[in-house]
Amino acid sequence: MGFCGYQRLWVWLLFMACLGGLTHCGTLMGRGGPRPPGQEAAEQLFREAEQAYQHRDYRRARILYQALLTNYPQATLVDDASFRLAELLYYEGQYEAAQQAFKEFLQRFPRSHLAPDAAHLQALSLLFLKRFAEARSVLEQAQRQFPDPRHQAYLVLASAKVSAAEGQRMQAIDALRAMIVRGDFPNDAKQQARDLAVELVDHQLTPDEMTALKERWPLEFPTDYILLRQAREAWSQKRIGPAEGAAQEFLTKFPGHPQAEQMRALLLTIEQERTVGVDPHKIGVLLPLSGPRRREWVSEVGQSALQGIQVAFAREGFSPLKLEIRDSKADLSATAAAIDELITVHRVISVVGPLLNETAEVAAKKAQHYRVPMITPGAPSLSFPRDNPYVLRTSMTNRLEAHGLAEYAVNTLGLRRFAVVYPNDQAGRELATLFEQRALELGGEITTRVEYPATQVDFSSVMRQLGGQTDEELRQASRGAEGDPSGRDSGEIQNTPGRLPYEALYLPRSFERLQLLGPAMTLYNITGITLLGESGWNHPELSRRAGSLVEGAVFVDGFFAGSSDARVQEFVQSYRAMFNADPDLVAAQSYDAMVMLLRVLKQRPQTREDAMTKLRNLGDFQGATGRASVLPTGDLDKRLFVLTVRRGQIVQVN
Repeated sequence: MGFCGYQRLWVWLLFMACLGGLTHCGTLMGRGGPRPPGQEAAEQLFREAEQAYQHRDYRRARILYQALLTNYPQATLVDDASFRLAELLYYEGQYEAAQQAFKEFLQRFPRSHLAPDAAHLQALSLLFLKRFAEARSVLEQAQRQFPDPRHQAYLVLASAKVSAAEGQRMQAIDALRAMIVRGDFPNDAKQQARDLAVELVDHQLTPDEMTALKERWPLEFPTDYILLRQAREAWSQKRIGPAEGAAQEFLTKFPGHPQAEQMRALLLTIEQERTVGVDPHKIGVLLPLSGPRRREWVSEVGQSALQGIQVAFAREGFSPLKLEIRDSKADLSATAAAIDELITVHRVISVVGPLLNETAEVAAKKAQHYRVPMITPGAPSLSFPRDNPYVLRTSMTNRLEAHGLAEYAVNTLGLRRFAVVYPNDQAGRELATLFEQRALELGGEITTRVEYPATQVDFSSVMRQLGGQTDEELRQASRGAEGDPSGRDSGEIQNTPGRLPYEALYLPRSFERLQLLGPAMTLYNITGITLLGESGWNHPELSRRAGSLVEGAVFVDGFFAGSSDARVQEFVQSYRAMFNADPDLVAAQSYDAMVMLLRVLKQRPQTREDAMTKLRNLGDFQGATGRASVLPTGDLDKRLFVLTVRRGQIVQVN
């Protein structure tokens, strides 16, 4: 808690001390019983002192109370006058003198009707002196001594104030909630408890504390005030999505709340902001242009995407369109902050990006909150929610790649029996599972399935599981088979030593491991089959890494720079002219994302909803990655490039 927070709390506590607390801030006299000598004169003097006190003439009041103590030490009002003198010190802010005076009062008049008030104000004096442990000790002792519910209520309230001042805000809220539901506590004390709890929620609780309280009491006080604070703060910071979410949650949980109309007005304002606050000439671009240590590669991917976008903008952009480019830094918090800025500050009509699965997931939620169309050229593994109509994806997803390869292998190559070898990372498992599911649907069979650690370097055990044998083992098996009188027919040929029980081997996520897999497959005679690779094999280093092993192998990709397709070559030539390099898949997918958006913006949509509707209804689209159409899921349904290796060169076969 900063200085301003403490100062606000001290002012609040001072105000609350007299607001219906234990002290009545009024006349104290009125007890019966025997009248000692001078009692009548003492009562007159006390009345005059009380009148000065009520008019806040504390100097005259102090003189009169002191005169009573000096001149009438036997009067029954001695404890009343002594209490008032200590109380004057408290209200004048002389907390050290006040706490000492109240301490002496309790020692001298432990059975006085004002003893609970004295303990209460001694504790508050110690609170203002920040002597929290002493304040708590005084209150605990008073709670044991004075069981009356009214006394108990204000002592508990003071204890909550001590907890709050100590920074134990959750403990204070717990105590205040317990006070509010106590049937035997006076209503004025319970109202003060509620007011103090609201003060803590409004100015003191941290975000984590608010989250914890909402989880503990989702439909009860103080969750209503927590949601009010979250909605107001988010709106003041122009974070429209969080503001809308908090306001909607508030109205769902507390529809009859006194502040409900205020939240309905906020939601109406947010809706108006969405419709009138858009700059139709600004496009947001959010990419990983830098990355954390050990993930420096993400900046290369981000740069490739940016260059694809720049080619599209150079070819099809028009005035006065402008790109607002931001760096996601491959970081979730940076992504959330950047997309908030693009949408609420720059008021972009749409966003292209991000690329990575995890950052795209964060951005997709923001897009849905703000109702802003977002086109990601990446995130191949992410499954977007079906109820999020604001997100489209131009990338070749893992599903599209695995299904496309399985369909070509079964339907075109006529293959039926498959082995699958894959790393146990997320993408490896996903590609393997999707390939297997589609192959089985098409009537294929998975005879062998082998998973290996992503860090594996020795693939001998994998080759063994695939049925591989060394040359020596094959010779020994052949000599044994020659003397075998069993007379097996041709239907058993797949079990003959040296022959494999599958026609094709699928190797997802294997490009970086080909230099290890290749020699192992040769050593163990995993040959005479069709190799099915991954999109990563569409790389100029493929033959150097794997040699003749990949000759005739088949794989698919979402882009092939060597394609004879005219649209592909137009993109490739433009990219080469601008950057003196060949584009890759990420560049092509980013190019397509921007071209899709630019063609929609040429229709001059004025709202984000209009832009989103036009994107969804774009129909057939011809881009650098081929002809495609938008599916209800937001993905593109497109024909992949089927590739193979001939004499060491990658060529397109479809």
